Amino acid sequence: PSASELLQEYDAIAQSYGISLPGQTEEDPEIVALIGTLTEEPTAPIGPPPPPFVFDPMVFTEEEYDLFYPSATEPLPADDDFWADFFVVGEDSAVAYDDGTYYFRLFVNDDLVGTIEINFEGDARLINVEDLRFYVAEHLTPAARTRIFADLGYFVTPEELERRGVATEYDEQAFALYLTFSIQDMPERILSLSSATVNRREQYAISGAIPLKPQWFSLAANLNLFGQLEYPDDFSAFNRTLFNLSVSNRASLFGVALNYNFTLSHDKPYYNPGSWNGYYDFIDASIRFSFGNIGSGLGKLVGVTGTQSSIGVSLEKNYTFGTQSARRTQIEETLTIVEESDIEIFLNDNSFYTRTLKPGVYRLRDFILVQGANRIRIEVTPTATGIPEKPIYLNFGYDYRLLAKGDTTYAIGLNMPQTRGPNKEGSFALPWLGGDYLSYHPKAFTATYRQELGVTDALTTNIDLAFTPGTLQASLGIVFATMIGSTQIQGSTNVDTELWKASYSVNLGQRFSISETSFLNRVGLSGNYNRPVGSKGSASISLSYSDSLFNLLRYSVSGSGAYTFDAAVASWSASASTGFSPFKGFSINGSISISGSSDAAKPILTGQISGSYSFGSKASISSTNSIQTTGMNSNFSMSLRPSTNDSISLSYSGIRTGFDGSMPNFGAGVLSGSWNHSGTFSSLNLRHQYSLAKNTMTTTFMVNTALAYAGGAFGLGRSVSDSFLLVKPTGLLRRGQVSVARSLDSSPTYLPRPFGSALYNGLSTNTVNTVAVFSGGPTEFSTGSSYVYSLAPRGRQSFVATLRMQPVFTVSGVLVQKDGTPYVQYSSPVYQITTNEAGEERHDRDDTLYLFTDQDGRFILNEVKAGAYLFDLKVDDDWYGVRFDVPEQDEKTMGIDTILILESYQVGDPAFEDRVSYFDKVAVLLEAQIEDAFQLEMVEEYDARLTLNVIEQTDEESFWNTIFPSFDEDAFLVFEDDFVTEEDFYFDPLLFEELVGSWESATEGQTVTTAAP
Repeated sequence: PSASELLQEYDAIAQSYGISLPGQTEEDPEIVALIGTLTEEPTAPIGPPPPPFVFDPMVFTEEEYDLFYPSATEPLPADDDFWADFFVVGEDSAVAYDDGTYYFRLFVNDDLVGTIEINFEGDARLINVEDLRFYVAEHLTPAARTRIFADLGYFVTPEELERRGVATEYDEQAFALYLTFSIQDMPERILSLSSATVNRREQYAISGAIPLKPQWFSLAANLNLFGQLEYPDDFSAFNRTLFNLSVSNRASLFGVALNYNFTLSHDKPYYNPGSWNGYYDFIDASIRFSFGNIGSGLGKLVGVTGTQSSIGVSLEKNYTFGTQSARRTQIEETLTIVEESDIEIFLNDNSFYTRTLKPGVYRLRDFILVQGANRIRIEVTPTATGIPEKPIYLNFGYDYRLLAKGDTTYAIGLNMPQTRGPNKEGSFALPWLGGDYLSYHPKAFTATYRQELGVTDALTTNIDLAFTPGTLQASLGIVFATMIGSTQIQGSTNVDTELWKASYSVNLGQRFSISETSFLNRVGLSGNYNRPVGSKGSASISLSYSDSLFNLLRYSVSGSGAYTFDAAVASWSASASTGFSPFKGFSINGSISISGSSDAAKPILTGQISGSYSFGSKASISSTNSIQTTGMNSNFSMSLRPSTNDSISLSYSGIRTGFDGSMPNFGAGVLSGSWNHSGTFSSLNLRHQYSLAKNTMTTTFMVNTALAYAGGAFGLGRSVSDSFLLVKPTGLLRRGQVSVARSLDSSPTYLPRPFGSALYNGLSTNTVNTVAVFSGGPTEFSTGSSYVYSLAPRGRQSFVATLRMQPVFTVSGVLVQKDGTPYVQYSSPVYQITTNEAGEERHDRDDTLYLFTDQDGRFILNEVKAGAYLFDLKVDDDWYGVRFDVPEQDEKTMGIDTILILESYQVGDPAFEDRVSYFDKVAVLLEAQIEDAFQLEMVEEYDARLTLNVIEQTDEESFWNTIFPSFDEDAFLVFEDDFVTEEDFYFDPLLFEELVGSWESATEGQTVTTAAP
């Protein structure tokens, strides 16, 4: 209808509101504008947009259009780039990151120096000032250091660094931060020669990880059940019977680690308490405070009858106790470049670093050093001339036992003897179990002090002191490296402070490392001098050499000599050993030694020869023969590995063969066999031994397992690590499987749950662990869930991850058109129906849900939460709003019945007509415009509304078997024996051509209907 006819049609509605509408729209601009709003889309529609004007289109393919409407193409310029207008995915695109902490690579003057922490807070990027100061502060001039770091606080933005004179380039896509300092601010540039830059974070976190807090209490118990039976070969009696259970308990209470051991036995005493101790780590300083039964005292107790141990406290610094790391070598070299040059650095004539440098002053550090002598040559070649300058030579000796210059570790302790027995002893006593007493002897205390210090990068000293009333022990040692190798000297003394008498000893060890080809590299030298109180002492020296011939024959020779000054007796020994493998799987080893002394009649000669052969990874055999002057003892053994978890060993030892020509004696040997099994929750060792000489048998078995508890969850495993994670699924997830993986793991690890919780031992202490947990549903058809957690345990702390999944349903229904054909490949958004504070209904699109139908018109929506939902259905030229409700059920009520089946809806079905609410859309729109002028409620914009009810709630297996029945459940596929005959195998070429021809012909395009925008 025309605009005038439309106004006349709804003139009565307008008059009811006291408004008269003219008959000619073009005479009144306001009415023209009003009519325009009736055909335009609303700015914020509820439901689908109105249907477009339908016309008969002419559709051309691209080829047809070019055929009927040809146009001349413009010639391309010669320098035209075909790919110039292509869009590269990721280029110039912005990535939205969650708020949190991220770790960027830090480049200072184009040199990678390490990683730095940057916090994301909305659009702000906050750089950790402490990290920045760690990397650059020492290399800045005092004026630049004051200008840049004054009043910065804990964080600084890249823009603020720019304002303070630091050229800053922030690359969020590459996760890199580039800082460029002027030569006035940083006169020297740092050049790290090691690819291992400083990484202040050992593992990177995953964005969105859920932080887990450690449990205030956790307990791990390792259980060892041991049994032994000894009896004669006639089984007449048991000569020895032993059964005990050893329990090693490791607990954590508010971050304090506690250890306690005890043993349960079948005989008295049934309960035997063991030692106990605990510790607390100050992880920022890598210091551990320990207490309990620690150390060993020097105090001498006289007249004490109880079992003696020590109790005390200690304070120790070690880099395994916290987040601090050992210092790196402080060896540095300053290099001045006056023009652009290429540098190449050699280590023992092997090139390991090349780079082109611009003019400036460079400080070379982080040299790569090897054990022994390090000959470094630096060659500088100006790029303009290509003529090398005079090389720079640096020589360093290195040993892995050295600490960096200024680095130190130490331990301080104080303890006293503790005795346990039936009598009260010492200065005071406490009652204990079984009528015993714990007695303490503070007068016999022992104070200890130990420290290692890196004096230089090539010299490390260590001192060890212990004092108890009446006795002082002291030890002083040094390790230093030179170009000929490394030397260790250790001197110790024991002083009786009451009599002021002392004993002392000196030890010397030398490792040669001159060059890769020098034979001295394989020489070891050591010496010792020991002088007890009241003695002239003794001295010894030893020398060894080892090498190989053509990398096939290994050999070593050694010799030693000793002299006792009191008895004037000299002793000596020499030995040689060799080994080779003539072919794969077979190896032969032999050794011979001779020893003697000045007071012995003749030297003693011994030898040994052994051989082994491996049948792949499943079996091996070996034999060992010990040769003495009177004869030879032989042992034979065989091992089998039938599976990855089982191993079997058989051996026969003690075969004696004399050199007097007699036959080998097999009757004095020992025959034994053992079986080892390593399971998921325990390990088992079973061993049986038979002594032919004594006619006795011994059977032993040992079973190991471990229990873990934290936060109300129990776990079982073959062992429990220092820090562990218990994964506790709840609700429907309790019936599924659990797998756990750390970040950067190649695959997750499946974890069984005998007590309802899975035990994971793969945590590292004193660092951030990012753990992904995967949990399956109650059936094989269920959708799994994944969770990502962030954990940072200190020593002995443990965690519990409780898995919960909000009950969700799978909703399915069938949509059929009026003519009985299904809605094939139909799609529509899904809206969640909510009500605002004013009681108005809102339709919010749920981006996690989208409706698609298959060839039968069936749609399936997964993971639908409780609530009311709506989707769009196109019926001819009208739009229906189809609603369905998902009930709210708890996990117990739902069970495994997670499928909701809706009514199958066919357009025009009389059964649904009474439930369909139709709307006159044009009248509603006009009324909506008028009511909106009076600030009244907007009216529904669908042409019709319908609600589909849930008719069945079932489980996933039944639902999918209904949609896709198996062969044995399909009655159509149950054939008689004579259903297939020989004629069915007849090949008809005409029929074949007809079938293939129709198959190869073009198929008609299938119409896809969608309500998507």
